[in-house]
Amino acid sequence: MSTLSGRCFCGEVQFEVTGAPAAMGYCHCESCRHWSAGPVNAFTLWKPESLKITRGASSIGTCSPNIPPWVWSMFMQPRCHN
Repeated sequence: MSTLSGRCFCGEVQFEVTGAPAAMGYCHCESCRHWSAGPVNAFTLWKPESLKITRGASSIGTCSPNIPPWVWSMFMQPRCHN
């Protein structure tokens, strides 16, 4: 099983994901273009049990922008908003 690691922009939060993503895709909605500062945003979705926070778990907050037509929640690190 493969393990990938990542971090927020400032490095406060670090994580690992194990296995394969549940889904992958591209989005070009207004929200994703704004967030990624580009014409399209590539993303992967992982099952919660595949994610391990290795640093900075106490720095993670949640955000629920509820931008129609989707209602969703995401985790973010308030210092760098990533």
